[in-house]
Amino acid sequence: MLAIQAAGVAFGLLMLSATYLYFRRRYLTAVESGAWVILWAGFLVVAVRPKIVEGLVQSVGIVRPLDLF
Repeated sequence: MLAIQAAGVAFGLLMLSATYLYFRRRYLTAVESGAWVILWAGFLVVAVRPKIVEGLVQSVGIVRPLDLF
């Protein structure tokens, strides 16, 4: 795993944790929390397997998948 991938995973896990804490403190509803969990889980998948977005990247004309972020 590359350093940038490890940083992405750490950030994604941190944000999942923050989402959970905000839900527990009643700052977010269940629907809002669910949406954020889906978003951060997708982020984690892309951080671990960046080749997944390669087709999207090529169709848009971006050189590197990291440029999406």
